[in-house]
Amino acid sequence: MPTPWLSILVPVFGVAKYVDACAASILMQADDGVEVVFVDDASREGEAALLAVWQAAHRDRVRVVTHGRNRGIAATRNTLLDNARGDYVWFVDSDDEMVPGAIAGLRRVLNTIRPDLVMCDFRITREFDNASAASAPSAKFFRERVRDAHVTSFGGPSNVLSTSRDALVQGLFGQGYFHPWSKIVRRAAWPSHLRFPDGRVFEDLAVFARLTLVLSSFIHVPEVWIKYRQHSGSILNTPSTRKVDDWMSALAGFGPQMRQSDPCIGAAAQFSVAQFVTREWRMGVQALHKLPASGEAGPTLRKFHDWWQASTPLDARALSWQFLRRGQVRRWLHMRGLIRDARR
Repeated sequence: MPTPWLSILVPVFGVAKYVDACAASILMQADDGVEVVFVDDASREGEAALLAVWQAAHRDRVRVVTHGRNRGIAATRNTLLDNARGDYVWFVDSDDEMVPGAIAGLRRVLNTIRPDLVMCDFRITREFDNASAASAPSAKFFRERVRDAHVTSFGGPSNVLSTSRDALVQGLFGQGYFHPWSKIVRRAAWPSHLRFPDGRVFEDLAVFARLTLVLSSFIHVPEVWIKYRQHSGSILNTPSTRKVDDWMSALAGFGPQMRQSDPCIGAAAQFSVAQFVTREWRMGVQALHKLPASGEAGPTLRKFHDWWQASTPLDARALSWQFLRRGQVRRWLHMRGLIRDARR
């Protein structure tokens, strides 16, 4: 059997409401060189029966792998990677949809160049806003809809093949979007040792940030290829102490790894990374304080501080200087407050 040029990898769990729309959006445009791999992570809402229908209708294109027990999103993504046969791999979450023409757009790029990474843009659908927005749409509501219609995943030149790791790090961390579905990776360029951390969420941040340190070439295509659905059951909207822990620890060790992987990564890229991990630290602390046990948060705040120190390529003094020289006084104050609270 010829090697597919593309493997689309779909993790499935608790998405009976969405999986048909996701599968249809992919298979309506998949050509003969595309395989679609679903991994059913021991779903309990009838997803197995839905996937069986799609597999029966597209036997030459669809494969379904089933976990005997629920193993979580990271293990499911690893199973998908292990089962991918295509030259390129593209994760698409089963509650999202692929925009018509996305596969053809990717094929046009790969017909002329073969980068390690292709990045696309996306649009956001905020499902849980529908009721309130319909009753009393506000100016904020309309601003969000305009912004959500086209979200740029990369802060740098578009439609240009680049081999600059410095530009890749700066552009991705500057935008701060590490969703796997906005990144299509050449399978041969994905290191065999780099896998999603088993048993944890925010696994995409842990892995795709580190992919920036090993990929040799990339291109950003400023086209919307994915419709990203935000809803009340998503990870960010169902916080817990464990999830916030996973969030804060996802990039622990990244600062030293970046310096070791490429000493030529410049000051602007280092600042983008440091600013990103500091923002994530602040958001993680805010999420922690909203949880029921936040009154006993002292040790956790110190742990978050330690993870921040292990993530940022700039120490507190160097980052303070960068904030102040850029006139970002509020961000400097936020960072100093986080450090103060962690030391109590």
